[in-house]
Amino acid sequence: MFVFSSVASVRAAPPCQSGCQQFTLSLNFSDPSGQPVSPPSSLTLRSGNTTTTVTSYTGILLNAGVWTVSNVTWEGKSNAQSGNASFDLSSGPLTGTLVLRAYNAVVLVVDNADNPVAGAEVVATLSNTTVRTITTDSQGRAHLGHIPFGPYTIQVNYQGRQMGNWNTDASTTPTFTAKLDTSGSQPPTLSDPLTMLREHWQLAAMGFFAGFVAMGVAVRRPGTRVKPSETTIDRR
Repeated sequence: MFVFSSVASVRAAPPCQSGCQQFTLSLNFSDPSGQPVSPPSSLTLRSGNTTTTVTSYTGILLNAGVWTVSNVTWEGKSNAQSGNASFDLSSGPLTGTLVLRAYNAVVLVVDNADNPVAGAEVVATLSNTTVRTITTDSQGRAHLGHIPFGPYTIQVNYQGRQMGNWNTDASTTPTFTAKLDTSGSQPPTLSDPLTMLREHWQLAAMGFFAGFVAMGVAVRRPGTRVKPSETTIDRR
């Protein structure tokens, strides 16, 4: 029999002593909800005074007996196993599933009216210090995939502005909702001259008119004489 838990990889067990038996152990991995996850980077098993670590999880040859998971490393986080796990190889080979503390995380971005915000950039800094950057889809969701256990931070950027920072934990909040204040309009950029002209044509017209008036005043200001033409006129 076996107990579900998360595991990392293991090395082959020591050679059998005279008369002992060996059986194979094969492992699959899932999150706490039963969804499959990628294998861990290493797994340590213990049976009595024997400890072994493996990195391949199909057909692990071990001495007959009960093997307990002592450590799992997944996505750079050690002790990633969920609860206690043991595998009984006393009577034959075994295939088991180990549950990892890996959680499927989703960030839902909405506005003040709870409408989904598409095209927002979600920057998530995970508990293992890695960073994932995902853009929200048409439903306002950024799917981070499976992430390691522990709190992580979220920063949301939208239309060139940083909208806020949040802390959450996927083990307790699989879908985190980030609410944005999108009432402010996006400032125009030089890369969008049509938007600048459309939104600021009145200011442009006023500036042009003011400049035209200023030029006229400068030409006609008091005390300025226009130099007569030096063209010779034939009066014969």
